[in-house]
Amino acid sequence: MPAAALAIAERLAANEPERTDYQRDLSVSHDNMGELFRALGQTGDAHKAYAAALEIRERLAANERVRADYQMDVVGSLARTALHAGCGARALLERAASILQTLDADGRLAPADRPKIDAIAELLASLP
Repeated sequence: MPAAALAIAERLAANEPERTDYQRDLSVSHDNMGELFRALGQTGDAHKAYAAALEIRERLAANERVRADYQMDVVGSLARTALHAGCGARALLERAASILQTLDADGRLAPADRPKIDAIAELLASLP
């Protein structure tokens, strides 16, 4: 099922690349595939899927910097990608922390998302 959803999302996003909702849906489908691959122990494929989602989300966030939800999508993708990034995990998590801090300083971080600041900090502290 996730593979079929990914194929549909890819087709919609390719046919109407200006539709940000289709682009975001495609990123969600990549994330879902990453979760499936992770659950199956296929970490390399999971990393590729998470990286594909991150690429789309970074583009959406860059095009609409005022959209805090797009920024939070990037934070989530950075955190998931970091799980399989080895020595690159620190840089990804530092970027996630920076986005969260900026949103918080600007008053655009939802109260429900504030715990993510500590969660990212804990992940960073756990790295060698």
